[in-house]
Amino acid sequence: MPGNRNALAALLLTKVESTSGTDAAPTAAADTLQILQPFVPDSDFAFKTPRDKLVAGAALTASYHLTPQGPFGMWNYEVQVRGSRTGAAFSGTVKPDIDPVMVAGGFSSVFSGGAGAEVITYKPVAPGGQQTMTQYYYQDGVLRKLLGCVADSITISWSAGTPVLLKANTKGLYPATFSDAAIPASPTFGGQQPPLAANATLNIDGFTTSICRDFSCTITNEVPQRPSVLGTGGLAAFYAVRARKIEFTATVEEELNATKNFESLIRNGTQSVLNWVLGGTQYNKSTFTAGGMHLHTVKPADDAGLLVIKMSGILHDSSPAANDAITWQHS
Repeated sequence: MPGNRNALAALLLTKVESTSGTDAAPTAAADTLQILQPFVPDSDFAFKTPRDKLVAGAALTASYHLTPQGPFGMWNYEVQVRGSRTGAAFSGTVKPDIDPVMVAGGFSSVFSGGAGAEVITYKPVAPGGQQTMTQYYYQDGVLRKLLGCVADSITISWSAGTPVLLKANTKGLYPATFSDAAIPASPTFGGQQPPLAANATLNIDGFTTSICRDFSCTITNEVPQRPSVLGTGGLAAFYAVRARKIEFTATVEEELNATKNFESLIRNGTQSVLNWVLGGTQYNKSTFTAGGMHLHTVKPADDAGLLVIKMSGILHDSSPAANDAITWQHS
């Protein structure tokens, strides 16, 4: 029977590219990324040339359009964040599953620490230092590939009692049409469970007892298309981040003015620190730090009779071009 394919039978592989736009050949044994839901592997063409009616005798309809060029894909998905997939110590090659996505989103990925104190640190990369990734998406007998992939945006979020989530909006070159290929047998996911947003530590402007119910940080990258006569279909890989904006939101219960007045941070234009630590198991612990927090809004709200405030703001570098707006460590 033709058709009748199952959207839920899917597998995503991601791997950092040594050369941008060159297939890194990810494998199911080493490069699986366990997504929460199947996604639509959308694609389009950068250059489409429809043609109105040419002077072609008695023909009244529009002329045939030219063959479109510059195929690219846009894949968006969400994952639960965890540390080492198997619980093994971090190293230069053992990193969180999300590593290729973070790198493609404009972050450096640095291993440090001696035995028993291994750490993977993600920080915004300096201009020109970004790498790209290859993505393979298998879906019930079909394989699609994107090369030279970047992440237009990454959102890191959590709600109390739930895992940290990472949502990525990615795009890359789609150099060839999809092919028929079975999902690889026995992909390696590892047994490490994601840490939950509970028993955490939280610091917002030095206040460490906020009853915080949710947090979200979105990194938005401006990554333009790069038309190139040398590129396949007239399009080069998307790898140059031209601008970056890092925004956050959080919901906390409102305190008395004498206890904590977050509104004063806006009135005084105060730059302050935001930090949280989730997870207590080694190689599955997540530490997020932003030293240049600027609040923009603090809005009171009534949540089923409970007074809360919804705050939002921008996370800045400590100084222009310092590339230290956020530091996200896994240890």
